Amino acid sequence: DGVNLIFLERGDFFPKVYADAGSQQKLLETIVLMSLGSLEAICQAGIQPAVVVTNDWLPALAAGYGKNGFFGDYFNNTTFFHLIHNLGDGAYEGRVYPSPQQGNFEFIHRLPVHLLVDSWWQQKVVNPSRCALLSSDSWGTVSPSYLKELRSSHPLKDVLNIARRPFAFPNGIRQAAREKLLLQKGGESHEAAKTTLQRKYFGFENGDMSIPLFAFVGRITAQKGVHLILNAVEELIHHTGGKIQILVGGPASQSDPYASGCASHMWHLRNKYRYSFWAAPDDFFTDGPTVNLGADFGLMPSTFEPGGIVQQEFFVAGTPVVAFKTGGLRDTVHEWNPETGEGNGFSFEAYQHSDFVWAIKRALRVFSRPQEYEELRATAYETTIDVSQVAWAWSSEFHRMRNAIYADASKIHSDLLLTAETTNEECLAPDAKLVSFRWTAGGKKVFLKGSFDDWTQQWPLGLEQGDAPDGPRLVRLKLPPGSYTYKFWVDGDWVLADDQPKRDDGGFTNNVVEVK
Repeated sequence: DGVNLIFLERGDFFPKVYADAGSQQKLLETIVLMSLGSLEAICQAGIQPAVVVTNDWLPALAAGYGKNGFFGDYFNNTTFFHLIHNLGDGAYEGRVYPSPQQGNFEFIHRLPVHLLVDSWWQQKVVNPSRCALLSSDSWGTVSPSYLKELRSSHPLKDVLNIARRPFAFPNGIRQAAREKLLLQKGGESHEAAKTTLQRKYFGFENGDMSIPLFAFVGRITAQKGVHLILNAVEELIHHTGGKIQILVGGPASQSDPYASGCASHMWHLRNKYRYSFWAAPDDFFTDGPTVNLGADFGLMPSTFEPGGIVQQEFFVAGTPVVAFKTGGLRDTVHEWNPETGEGNGFSFEAYQHSDFVWAIKRALRVFSRPQEYEELRATAYETTIDVSQVAWAWSSEFHRMRNAIYADASKIHSDLLLTAETTNEECLAPDAKLVSFRWTAGGKKVFLKGSFDDWTQQWPLGLEQGDAPDGPRLVRLKLPPGSYTYKFWVDGDWVLADDQPKRDDGGFTNNVVEVK
């Protein structure tokens, strides 16, 4: 898609995704390698970037190196932007804890100590995220609500509030590609996918559309709040007289006490309520698209969720979501209002059992009204955020930071040609003719200037349609009959076109065109 990727290969530091560094010193060395290595790769490639975006903690020292003379003045005109996907706790900040003998690890990072160490903290912490926030020109994150949470309550809120205008926009998905995947792996319809799930996971011979199916897909971790689902299962089964199905798809790590406890609870519920509850915490779950399409409601009781993608994967399938009102879920999951026909799910504000169950019961009430439920599904689909919306929002922010306005050069060129070819009797002489000015000698930026407007403006020449980047360039102007002199400005120099007529005017040589 026209995006160039450069990979840093160091097997001793990057043996696999999310590799354990093994020691605090090795962890910091890995961060230094990613931060310095990325900037060095840019220099070696001869790229002078307008914007460098660092993602989370691994490359978080890059702005510090770029702005503290490690590369001379190479990045003096570069805007550094730090993107935060999750700053939930110390691990997500990339915190490094040196021993008393290791000091502040200056011999490794070589940056001013205050950029990484807050002397007021009780425990000494070398914090890459602190460096990113102090050194970058601005920062952003994946939802407006999470931005507010960070600035008001995070341990780094003092440095988070230094930026005058941090930016946030919700996550999106490649909607067309996801819809294609739903057809390939999910099924041809919601009903077909639901039937598949009921047969495969709940032992049904045929699908039963009258039984509401709630589903969770994701990691079994404390952040995802799976315990709220498990603790509500028996109450919901009794409330519905057994006419409910709950599916939890995702693996649980036995080394995590929370996940291990959830896994034991899952097996108990699955064995006791085989037609109403399913989970397989020992296995990796592979039927995500089928669940997105076949579930009647998605479940997202996350304790915190900076942005979230799973809700979008449900929405694009037309599936409403029940979610805790936090971070990106607060911004994207909205309570269904039957009177206005707005909303895409149900949310709860107090993180407690009773509020979660009450949100489920509101969903059950709507499910019992088929016409209203279908309206809810249609509205949920309409709220899907496509990645093109997200890309445009972030591109606009980067242009704002550079005091620039995004311009599609090809569209500007076509608009200029259309304007030149359209006769406007009120502003053009009736006998004006369309005149083509071509430059064929190469160059990246080519402009035209001439006596037809008393040499007052520079007219940009665009590539003729279908030509290579170094191909002939063209601009068309409507001019009344007469003799006009002109020159080309090519990559900073005024030059003549050798393949076009010339004339000497008082010691100055220009190209000339006769319009008859």
